[in-house]
Amino acid sequence: MTFKKMTVIVPRLPPAIDGLGDYGLFLAKEMNRLHSIESSFIVGDPSWEKEKISEAFEVKKVSERTVPSLASLLPQEKDAVVLLHYVGYGYARRGSPLWLLRSLDQWKKNHPERKLITMFHELYAFGPIWTSQFWTSPLQRMIARRLGRLSNSFVTSRTSYAEILAGYTGHSKHSIQVLPVFSNIGEPKNTPELSHRKNRMVIFGNKSAKERLYKNSIAQLEKLCLKLGVLEIIDIGPEPKTDVDVVAGKKILFFGALPAEEVSRILKESRFGFINYPNGYLSKSGIFAAYCSHRLLVWASPWDNQLVDSAQKGVHYLSAEEEYSYSRAEDFQKIADNAYHWYSEHSLSKHADLFCKLASDDKIYL
Repeated sequence: MTFKKMTVIVPRLPPAIDGLGDYGLFLAKEMNRLHSIESSFIVGDPSWEKEKISEAFEVKKVSERTVPSLASLLPQEKDAVVLLHYVGYGYARRGSPLWLLRSLDQWKKNHPERKLITMFHELYAFGPIWTSQFWTSPLQRMIARRLGRLSNSFVTSRTSYAEILAGYTGHSKHSIQVLPVFSNIGEPKNTPELSHRKNRMVIFGNKSAKERLYKNSIAQLEKLCLKLGVLEIIDIGPEPKTDVDVVAGKKILFFGALPAEEVSRILKESRFGFINYPNGYLSKSGIFAAYCSHRLLVWASPWDNQLVDSAQKGVHYLSAEEEYSYSRAEDFQKIADNAYHWYSEHSLSKHADLFCKLASDDKIYL
């Protein structure tokens, strides 16, 4: 390993609820545990309230979203390494953080041997003509394209993103690293088979995700719980605004936000997890990652079935809308096992190994 320090840019960090902040923090801890890498953080949101976090990381935040503000915080060593966790909307209200791009471009030009690694959690937004996404999408695409070309190496969570980045940068799509996200509530080593768990359905996630689920997928959830003979339904995470409190004759148990260790324990004891998420984007869902890492059988409410992802319907999860032989437990166990093994290929330690390799590699791209 030829480097020992890394500067990590994230939109926010805990205690703010931010998936990228959680991802960056977990990754930094794992790189330190496995490879003794010292990470420091730059927070790209001036309104973030800095509070003490248990991990001993140096944390600074931009005073404003401008080129000089970020430039004053970036490492000045000629061989410095920066890891950027990128989602446009994390750094600009309209998803177009030109200040971020220009500052990093200037930083690289001052010393071309400096290394920028970008994790593209998203590339750009798009939408109908009456939305802001329609009008800002071209600028968002330009920024993603420029960041791709500026980066010495980059990683993304979806195969389709890799294909787009290949077009932007001229790299072969097969050479671009694709890593579905890891679970931020742990990766238990010993996970019991479904037959040794409670016949329980878990609904897990943030408030907006669960509100979408209760609004759009309640009929599928009701039918599924009846057919599976579910005895208990548990909702974990910030309590959603919903009038739904009974499904399939069972009162939903709203547990609210819980420590990661407690969430992990509940998932290990449960057979089923339910999710409402675009099927083609499951590889970037922390909820799906948590279910898979705990070897649950995942039921997905159909959404954008035409999109293809590395997680495949009928192989790693089942559709809540399709009919199955609900009595064949061995088939369910096979799906849960497939999901667990799929997850193991991009676990937290695999992420740490890859980013350390990219940072220490002298080539422009892996």
